[in-house]
Amino acid sequence: MTRTYMLDEQMPFEVDLGEDRTLCAGQELMLDGNIDNTTATYTWTSDNGFTSSLPNVIVDKSGIYTLTISNQNGCSATGNVFVDVTEDEINAEFAVSSQVFVGESLIVVDISYPLPDTQQWILPEGVTVLKQDSDEAELVFNEPGEYEIGIITKIGECSAQQVKKVLVMENEAFTSEEGEAEPRKLVEDFIIYPNPTSGKFLADITLSERGNISIKIFNFANNALMASEKAIGESSYSIPLDISGLPSGVYAVLLETPYGNSLRKVILN
Repeated sequence: MTRTYMLDEQMPFEVDLGEDRTLCAGQELMLDGNIDNTTATYTWTSDNGFTSSLPNVIVDKSGIYTLTISNQNGCSATGNVFVDVTEDEINAEFAVSSQVFVGESLIVVDISYPLPDTQQWILPEGVTVLKQDSDEAELVFNEPGEYEIGIITKIGECSAQQVKKVLVMENEAFTSEEGEAEPRKLVEDFIIYPNPTSGKFLADITLSERGNISIKIFNFANNALMASEKAIGESSYSIPLDISGLPSGVYAVLLETPYGNSLRKVILN
């Protein structure tokens, strides 16, 4: 008697946990081993004693993490990744207004501390970039909507990322009694120097028209007001400021005017 059997060939699968990673102090990493198979079982092990049966795990300790996936047909696959955790600190943070008008300049200021080795701005498509360097970016949005702006910082092999949303609204032009559009009054220039500073520095401000100003210095760590100055009646100012005696770090310098506010950062060595 002859019998014929049909053998189903199972689709092969593999475990890909990506490249080896390095984390800085306080960072966590999600390892995603999930496959498109509801019957799959997951077995995580590590030379540091870590174990889990979940498809996705969060790790924060150095070690070689190994994942074995098995399905109901007895097929299995294994993959691993090395995660190194250093004592280096890293931060990705920036200051930006949460809303702006179409056609109005938006300044984004990197306030990451400790200072990263490198940083990269993540800017949305369809914007006009007026300036972009390691300290700040200046943008103009051409269309209303909600946009995401981000920053990626790196220290050694570690990286961190922060993303924030900005609401861009239609700009209602100022009109005179005759109905003609009047130019928007602006902060034309706001420069902090020397920066970094040992404590004493100057703030140079240029306005499109005469106007009173106020400068406030905040600690980014807790938003505490550390110093403030006021000046009146001019279109340009050179204001001496002194934060000597404060702890080293990054501080926010907020300029308030009748024509809008502007933010800069100053690094105190």
